[in-house]
Amino acid sequence: MLVEGLLYCMFLTSPQCAKHKIYTILDLHTAPGGQNGDWHSDNVTNYAAFWDHKDHQDRVIWLWREIAKRYKDNTWVAGYNPINEPCDPMHYRLPAFYDRFEPAIREIDPHHILWLDGNTFAMEWKYFEKPLPNCVYALHDYSVRLRETLLLWQGS
Repeated sequence: MLVEGLLYCMFLTSPQCAKHKIYTILDLHTAPGGQNGDWHSDNVTNYAAFWDHKDHQDRVIWLWREIAKRYKDNTWVAGYNPINEPCDPMHYRLPAFYDRFEPAIREIDPHHILWLDGNTFAMEWKYFEKPLPNCVYALHDYSVRLRETLLLWQGS
């Protein structure tokens, strides 16, 4: 059962963005068990158990199917990012998860873009052998060089 109150901010924010003609990308920052061991995924264990338990992965797919039912006809939603900055230490389980996630969502919503983060905080693409349709592969660049460039740009 989907508890509406848990997704209150998303349900409140996306219509407000649409009202002002701002596209949104719906993103899951905290997956069951933790998709990475870092603080920003609310993982107090520092261990990414999401990858060890199919039940955690199935719950995320179920949740996104429920979200897709609600937003499939919303033209101001640019797409869905199923898990933010995943870190699968074995590397092959992330592409396998996406291979299960994509068709499950497409049954409900064949149109919205899926924004798929690479592994290791969206910085690496090992075992990504075939592109999935209507997907954007997101790279997060946290290099020192990028930070220096941004700092210079902000100062100009």
